[in-house]
Amino acid sequence: DESFKSMVFGVRARSEFFSRNYFSVEAAGEFLLFKKFENERTIQLPVVSGNAKIANSFTQTSLELLFKYDGFSTMTVFAGPQINLISGEAEATETIGSLEGDEVLEFKQKSLFGVTGGVRLDLGSHFEVEVKASLVSKTSLSATLFYVF
Repeated sequence: DESFKSMVFGVRARSEFFSRNYFSVEAAGEFLLFKKFENERTIQLPVVSGNAKIANSFTQTSLELLFKYDGFSTMTVFAGPQINLISGEAEATETIGSLEGDEVLEFKQKSLFGVTGGVRLDLGSHFEVEVKASLVSKTSLSATLFYVF
């Protein structure tokens, strides 16, 4: 059984800035901060044992420009380009017997540009479901249920 202390903080904003007939353009941005606080593990080797302390954190910033079509009665389809930036680092301190070592690994995303698309379905007067897929810079598939006041 593994447990660890972590924190995730996120902010997302979007705004529709152009609309004509059934077509519209929306810009969206998202920022996530993930922090995994120090986690200590035991290292068991055949001859010696020790421990390792591991901590990591990363940030993710995404920007999207969505072109939407709302000409269907209960459905909106959308697609557009996406920029996704991920960077972070992992730190580890190992002690095995009388040997000690420290290591810091930094990482950055290789592919910044990608595409995203999906569909939003109206389910009555107060509920909507959105299914969205992103490829290349951020591979994801999500389904979201919205309650509209």
